Amino acid sequence: MKYEQRTFRYDKEVNKIIERLLKNQNQEFLWSWWDVSTYTSYWMSAHILRALKAAQDAGFKVDLNLDNIVRKAEYKFEILRQYEINDADLLNALALWNAKLNYAKHIHHVDSIIQRKQTEQVLKTPTHHVFTSYGSYNYSLLKDKLLLIEARQLVNIPYQRDSLLRYKKEGIMGDIRFSDKKPYNHWYEDELAVNTVAYRIVRRDSLLSEMMVPMQMYFIAARKNERWNTYHSSSVLMSVLPDLLAGGVSKEHQASITVRGKVNETIEKFPYWLELEPDEDVSIQKDSGLPLYYMQYVEERVTKAKTGVEGFTIKTSFPNDQTTLEAGKPVALTVEVDVKKDAAQNYVMIEVPIPGACSYADKGKQYNRVETHREYFKERTVIFCEEMKTGKYIFVIPLLPRFTGRYILNPAQVSLMYVPVVNANTDLKSIAVID
Repeated sequence: MKYEQRTFRYDKEVNKIIERLLKNQNQEFLWSWWDVSTYTSYWMSAHILRALKAAQDAGFKVDLNLDNIVRKAEYKFEILRQYEINDADLLNALALWNAKLNYAKHIHHVDSIIQRKQTEQVLKTPTHHVFTSYGSYNYSLLKDKLLLIEARQLVNIPYQRDSLLRYKKEGIMGDIRFSDKKPYNHWYEDELAVNTVAYRIVRRDSLLSEMMVPMQMYFIAARKNERWNTYHSSSVLMSVLPDLLAGGVSKEHQASITVRGKVNETIEKFPYWLELEPDEDVSIQKDSGLPLYYMQYVEERVTKAKTGVEGFTIKTSFPNDQTTLEAGKPVALTVEVDVKKDAAQNYVMIEVPIPGACSYADKGKQYNRVETHREYFKERTVIFCEEMKTGKYIFVIPLLPRFTGRYILNPAQVSLMYVPVVNANTDLKSIAVID
C-alpha cells in the first residue's frame, strides 16, 4: 500500500485474523498445524507470535496473554527440565516480545543440544547414516543456531559475530547469503528461511549492517528463480520490505541516480546506459531508492588470459597438454571452469573456439551435471549452464583434426550471459596438425 501510495483499508480483515489466531491457541497457549491440537508446531507458533507483534507495532489491538505462554514455557524448562532444538523458535519469538525468561540459561541448554547433535553428525560413519524422507542424517541446524543468536541480540546477551560470519557466502554479483551447504530437514528450515533470520541479525548489528544491501540483492535474485510459499513470502516481507521502502520508494519513484561528466542529469528510469569515448569521464551517485546493479566494461581484443569482475577462471587443454595433433585421429578438447563464487541465480555461457583444422568427432549429448544445452558452430562450441555453484567443472569437446599446418586457437571465454562483465578467458594459443 505504501509502495503504491494507497490507504490501507483492510483493518477489519486484520482484526478478524488476530481474533481467530488468539482463539485457536492450544493448551500450551501456542499453535498447532491444524485446528486446536495438543501437537504444538513451534516454528509455526513462532511465526504467529512474530506476526502478532508486527500487528501490535502497526497499531492493531492484540490481546495476547503473554504470561500464559511464559508460565507454560517455564514449567517445561524449570520443572520438567525438557529442552529440544525446536525451543530455539519459541525462545526467539518470546525474546521479540520481551517476555520475562531466564534467556541465558535456556539458550545455553538449547545451544548445547545443537552442539551435541552436530558432534553426533560428524562422528557418524557412512555405514551408519540414518536416512529420512527429508534427506540425509547430516542435515543443517543453521537456522536454529541463528535463531539463538538473534534471541541473544534481542535480550542484550553478548554473542560472537563469527558464529554468523563463518557461514558467509558471496555471490558472483556481489550478493551475500549465509549457508552451511547441508541439506535441510524441513522446508521451513531451507536457505531462504536461514537468510531471513540472518538478515534480521545483520540489520540490528551496526558492525554488520553494511551487508544489508548485498543481502537484499540475494533476496531479489532468489525471488526471480524460486517459487516462494506464503510462509517464505511473509517472512521475507516482514524482515526486508520495511528497509526497501525506508528511502521513500514508491511505484512512481523506485530509485534515482545523479550523473555528472559527459552528461549532467538525474536518472529515474532504468536500465540506463551510457557510452564513453577514451577522453571522456563520468561520475555516478546513487541518491535514493531500491538497490541497483552498476557495471562498466571496455570492448577490446583479448589475447592474454584475463579476468573481468572476479568470479571465474577457465583453462583449455588437449590430452597431456599436447600442442601437436595428428590428422585423422580424434582428440578431446578439455575445458575446465573454476567458479570462485556461486552463480546460482544467473545464466553462464562458455564459448570455446575450435582450431580451424578441426571438425567435430561427435555432436552427441555430453553428460555433465551442470550443462543445460550445447550448440556446435563451425568455428566454436557454446555451452550454456543455468546454475553453477562454487567449484570446478570439466567439459569435453570431441574433435577430429583434418588439415595439416599450424593454427591459432582463439581464447575461450566464460561469462554471465546477461552480465558479461563477469567473465574470464584463456590465452591465445598456437597448435600444429601433422600427418
